[in-house]
Amino acid sequence: MMEACSQLLRRWQSDNFRSAIARVYRIGDSKGIKHRKHAMLWLFQVFALTAGLYGCQVWATSSLRYDSSKITPTHVLHLNFLKKILGVKKNTDTHCMLRETGQMPIFFYWFRCIIRFWNSLLSSNNPLLEKVVQADLLIANRSDTWTYQVLHALQDFPTSQQFLNAIRSREAINIKQFELTLRERAYHWELERA
Repeated sequence: MMEACSQLLRRWQSDNFRSAIARVYRIGDSKGIKHRKHAMLWLFQVFALTAGLYGCQVWATSSLRYDSSKITPTHVLHLNFLKKILGVKKNTDTHCMLRETGQMPIFFYWFRCIIRFWNSLLSSNNPLLEKVVQADLLIANRSDTWTYQVLHALQDFPTSQQFLNAIRSREAINIKQFELTLRERAYHWELERA
């Protein structure tokens, strides 16, 4: 049931992301800046990326690993947008393209949102949310739970133990430290796949 809902949300989200990218192209056309790569990237960050992140705290947990995220429609749309504005061939190396544009793989943004969501769950004074977090942690060994999927994805990190321990003990994760680790890991994943 959870997987079916998650797939439906992912499909809706990729359609939403596709529409947001089309909006970026329309804005670029109407303002006469579609040939200015930096301006188009800025528009992408403002309009399309935010659409690509909408609700990712719920539906993206199964796509937090590089291998599982690169087959998502959102990742493909992101790369196609970058290839189009750079004017490069379809088989251009993903790592080079992301580096050239200063972009990160889409899962980077999803993971960062999810960790921020985790921290906000912990800082909430809502007793119901507190019980939901506690219950999800109790059943975290089941693969269809939110916590399991986040913990599973965190295991790919070189310093995963501190992040895993923070979640298991219901502690906040230092977002700056996490982002640095995630950025480093995303860079290495891209290099390993190149």
